[in-house]
Amino acid sequence: MEDIDPLKLKGNIVLIPISNIPGYLANQRYFLDNVDLNRIMPGKPEGATSQIYAHHFVNKIIKKFDYLLDLHTASHGRVNSLYIRSDMDNEQTRELAYLQKTQIIVNKYDEEGTLRAWANSNDIPSITIEIGNPNVFQHSLIDATLEGIKNTFIHLGMLEGEVKDLVTKDVTVCDRSYWIYSKSGGIVDVLPKLTDRVKKGQIIAIIYNVFGEIRDKVIADKDGIVIGKNIRPNCDAGTRILHLGVDIKEPIPETIPGHKDFNQL
Repeated sequence: MEDIDPLKLKGNIVLIPISNIPGYLANQRYFLDNVDLNRIMPGKPEGATSQIYAHHFVNKIIKKFDYLLDLHTASHGRVNSLYIRSDMDNEQTRELAYLQKTQIIVNKYDEEGTLRAWANSNDIPSITIEIGNPNVFQHSLIDATLEGIKNTFIHLGMLEGEVKDLVTKDVTVCDRSYWIYSKSGGIVDVLPKLTDRVKKGQIIAIIYNVFGEIRDKVIADKDGIVIGKNIRPNCDAGTRILHLGVDIKEPIPETIPGHKDFNQL
């Protein structure tokens, strides 16, 4: 923010460093009543504490926005690439996605109860930006995210300048993604790295018992790219193992000509 001159700014920039304050103070994902706020948006004016909190958060702040960039990291025990969830069939949210400096874009329709879903359904174009891992500073991902946010301000005419380094040849665009789950419990070793390409039939994780004996092997059921994965050793049956992006689209252009007409992509 030190680089932005308010006298030259057109419009308003609203920053919300922490949306779930009680969860932040407790170093946990969930709200005080053990509810994920990003599954109950826009909340309710009466009811559980989390519902009331979500209601005021949306109606006193988010409702006033014209655009929303919703920033997240992975949950405890998992790691993420720098990736974006966006409805790529929507012109405005597709435009926001291409402005970011990201590794992967997932064509993700708006899940009910998320802040992004509420915003898009109320004519506030919104994307989710997943910025790597929890509880760490990944400076390269932070810098890339900030550059994408500044690109957005410039593209919307809020700041003067040119959209910089909008090179997209290394971005992987997936039509959808899903988690692969374990079928048995034990100690899990997830083998691929973030952004690795995996093949159908490839072993992506091995589950051992406490004596080091193999109990199970987790197999990829499709070709895809690793968006996120579990890094917590202890594993129950039904644990999320690996987040796989699939139905990878053809490479998009190395640059977006003029940074204006995103409809041609």
